[in-house]
Amino acid sequence: MAVPAQPRLFASPLSVVNVGISGFASELASAGVPVTHVDWTPPAGGDTDIAAILARLDADAAIEAANRTAVQRILSGEPVLVDVVPAVEAIPMLGEGPTILHAGPPIEWGRMCGPMRGAICGAIVFEAWAPDLEAAEKMAAGGGVRLHPNHHFGAVGPMTGLTTRSMPVMVVENRKFGNRAYCTINEGLGKVMRFGGNDAEVLKRVAWLRDVLGPALGKALRARHGVPLKPLIARASAWATRCISATSAAPGCSCVRLRLGSRALRRTAHG
Repeated sequence: MAVPAQPRLFASPLSVVNVGISGFASELASAGVPVTHVDWTPPAGGDTDIAAILARLDADAAIEAANRTAVQRILSGEPVLVDVVPAVEAIPMLGEGPTILHAGPPIEWGRMCGPMRGAICGAIVFEAWAPDLEAAEKMAAGGGVRLHPNHHFGAVGPMTGLTTRSMPVMVVENRKFGNRAYCTINEGLGKVMRFGGNDAEVLKRVAWLRDVLGPALGKALRARHGVPLKPLIARASAWATRCISATSAAPGCSCVRLRLGSRALRRTAHG
């Protein structure tokens, strides 16, 4: 009986491309087999109904055209940091009773995570709507404060992203299209409200942003008629790979531009 010829596949060195489960690639690599792993999972986590919906969206010409328009508007925008003002001046609705804007989509108190709840309690005490954190929690749980997403009012915020009436917000004007957006000032590193901090140290820092840094930044920005942000974003991204993590690089670039070691900042700080 004739012996079948050995397939050519096994008569030459193997180079494997592994798609999906990384364990297969690890086993081959441990055996000395050259392997390239492709990190892949089925669309929609393998849910065929959702995958079918995604496939229809991918093939929708109207959505594709809208996406191209959106990207073009982003690329052609001319964002300029023009001012820093109390949030209520930029978003008047914040002056209509206890109101807090937060990051993310609409969500009620009962579904919020611990850091979000902690930050909200701190913000309530900061705005003097409650005398302490315990009373602040009861106020929030009882519906005594209105909660809305930042995005409903043209604003954004990092992490918990809280915005209240007296917090200073940076005013960014898109000079290409004329629209404006707002963002609170980054508190810096350490124990901060954006991560749920709410003790006296945290509130003292937020008060300093409100009473000292915010007004100083606003004065400096108005004096130089704003600072274009695209060059700062480019430089900060080059320093820190991603601008979202450029918490030292971006403010550093801004301070160089504004020369905040100047008399304007000192005069504001000392009244």
